[in-house]
Amino acid sequence: RSLARSSVLSSTSVLPSLASPLSVLLNNARSSASRGALKLALETPTTPTLPSRFVSTEVFPHSQSGTDVRALGLVPVVISNTPGGERAFDIYSRLLKERIVCVNGPIDDTTSASVVAQLLFLESEDARSPVSMYINSPGGSVTAGLAIYDAMQYIASPV
Repeated sequence: RSLARSSVLSSTSVLPSLASPLSVLLNNARSSASRGALKLALETPTTPTLPSRFVSTEVFPHSQSGTDVRALGLVPVVISNTPGGERAFDIYSRLLKERIVCVNGPIDDTTSASVVAQLLFLESEDARSPVSMYINSPGGSVTAGLAIYDAMQYIASPV
């Protein structure tokens, strides 16, 4: 008990909005009446909130800060007619279906892993059809960029 309590108290300075309610619950959990409340509080999913300095208020934060629009949940949806009816795709999935890869934002390890995976997938689907790549990037990690370049050279599809 003392270890859990001390770790919660030491993390108060890092995440005050999350640690304070938890430390209150742990302190109140000693009585048998509040053990049920603690169990309910721990089982109830909550969404942590970030301090305002971490939240961008710009309309298009990805255009200047390099934030991936997919991570923000701002990806447009495209409706396609299929034999089974209408189906909604996010725009990047629809472009990938047309063998188009979009690279947006700074090139880091996560971005390069995603692009390399898309290139390898497209080659496994059809090794002879060309792949189009649209790049909107200020630059980034050299090794991550070289991973994308190596994948472009490796696959048989012309890029």
